[in-house]
Amino acid sequence: MSLGRIALILTFAGASYLGLAWGGWVPGGWRLQNLFEPHHQREVRRREEHGAARLASFRAENPIGGHPVVFFGSSMIERMPLDFLAPTGTALNRGVAFEAGADLLGRLGVGVPPEPGGIVLYMTSIDHRFGGASSGEIAGLGARILDRVGQLWPHTPIAVLALLPEVGLDPSRVEALKTANGALEALCGVRKLPFIGVSNSPLTLADGSLDPALSIDALHLNSAGYEHLWRAILLGGGPVTRALQP
Repeated sequence: MSLGRIALILTFAGASYLGLAWGGWVPGGWRLQNLFEPHHQREVRRREEHGAARLASFRAENPIGGHPVVFFGSSMIERMPLDFLAPTGTALNRGVAFEAGADLLGRLGVGVPPEPGGIVLYMTSIDHRFGGASSGEIAGLGARILDRVGQLWPHTPIAVLALLPEVGLDPSRVEALKTANGALEALCGVRKLPFIGVSNSPLTLADGSLDPALSIDALHLNSAGYEHLWRAILLGGGPVTRALQP
């Protein structure tokens, strides 16, 4: 075999391997991608693309009739199987994974009917978990979100869902979660809104962590976990609960 033919075969094989690695089909893709785009930048880009795709889908649905309860929040809400949990037509999922409070604040009105039957907010989870927000910052951001919801839908009942724990939290993080939820609960007390806690539900172990038997990973619930969360919402949602009745 000639040297030219060998070189051509090696070039083709190398290009094929690079293509497979880039697509994640063979080892080495992560390192290869990092040569062109650092991991952090790639994750930020993917999250932005995901958020844009979710908002586009909300706009495409364009619900103009009915009075569903609208659920806002990050991945905990996006993954919530409302079609299974809620009676038909009573709930609308507007969750966006890894969405911080400021982003939620800016898109609240997207793809929401003019007169929703209720609003459930799972807010500031990302700010607490990944942004290092203090309890004061969480309360301030939560107040701004509630103000905006009140401007958009002044006659709609609102309930706030507590920030959920993670699997295997150490004592310092359990305390930080209690502080963050305390800030949200105090805010709801001032606004006279239902605050839906989960610390006394089966979701939370005695040490303050999420029960791994009710989760699919360290952060997210499985179907049984969502059923427990749904019961907490129905028990603690106040007027929002009534709006979830068929």
